[in-house]
Order: sequence, then structure tokens, then C-alpha cells
Amino acid sequence: MSKTKTQIGLLALQSLRVVEGDASADSSDTTIIEDAYDQVYARLRTRHLVSWGSGGSVPDEAVNPVVALTAQARMTYFKPPAEVAAMINFQALTAFEDLTEVLQPDYVSQPVEAEYF
Repeated sequence: MSKTKTQIGLLALQSLRVVEGDASADSSDTTIIEDAYDQVYARLRTRHLVSWGSGGSVPDEAVNPVVALTAQARMTYFKPPAEVAAMINFQALTAFEDLTEVLQPDYVSQPVEAEYF
């Protein structure tokens, strides 16, 4: 199910281990993580990797990559445990590829060289 900016922020805070379970986030943490989301959205938009508006709902196929990128953007602020940071970094590393695969299925990273017979 698609997620709103607030829900993405909460998922990012949960992945950073700032918020546990169904607990709600502090307003200052929410502001910090939503600013990170805005930065991630802007970066994805310049690469044509968004299919939703900045205030719109993130589609299912983009939720995990956007959460990973948002969490990674604030890791230095929230300082998660090393194993959590490693997991977030790995997910963020593949996020652009995942989004490209889903939102730009015809994208070719390197042009194919023609073969003549």
C-alpha cells in the first residue's frame, strides 16, 4: 500500500532504531526526517525517478528504496548501531537501481554497440 511522507518518515525512524514498534516519533525527529525526505525527493526528481508529487503518496514499489535513502540521509544525526548503519547503507546503495528498474524499465545504462554481419 502506498505511503505518505509522514509514514515514510516513521518507517525511516524505525529503521534507524529511533522509534520502536508502533510508538510515535517526537516532533523534532519528525521534522528532521521529513527534511531528509524532501532532499531525497528532490534528488530523485532530478534523475526522473519519481512518479508521485512531493506531497503525494509514494507507490508500493518505491517505498523501501525511499525509506532507505531517507534513513541514510540522517544516519550521522541519529547514529544508529553499526550493524543497522551497514544494513541501511546497503539498501541505499541499491535504491537507485531498484527505482530505475521499476520506474524506468526501458532505461539502458550503457548503450549497446551495434553488430554488423
